[in-house]
Amino acid sequence: MDENERKIEAAIGSMSNGELEVVRRRAAHDGEGELLKVCVERLTVRALPVLVRVSHERGRAANLGRERVNLAVEEATARLLAALGRTDTVPAVHRLATEIATACVEAQAAGRRPGRPRLAPAKPDLRLVVDGRANGGRQDRG
Repeated sequence: MDENERKIEAAIGSMSNGELEVVRRRAAHDGEGELLKVCVERLTVRALPVLVRVSHERGRAANLGRERVNLAVEEATARLLAALGRTDTVPAVHRLATEIATACVEAQAAGRRPGRPRLAPAKPDLRLVVDGRANGGRQDRG
């Protein structure tokens, strides 16, 4: 890590969540991927205690075992990272963390095991394109 990166990390570390959220939105809007990544990671780390607390409290209330609560925490962390990486405005990070953790615990309590979050469909919709025509120039035989 060079001197400039250390200065950026120190500046980001000293920002409040609100200030960091402003920088996150600006970095997302301006396409500054590295700065966005640092902001998202920092906000997620700051929100982890909220994710864990809410997941454990709600999980206990729903009589979920430790494994199911831990799955809810993992899912909530992945969803929070994804939400913070978007360019649109999202709620304050602790409020968002609470909402996401609650939804993940409710999914576990309902018996749904979401497993790992999927960012792509399970079965991709692929077609062969030859000479600019789909299906290699053949007509679909639905």
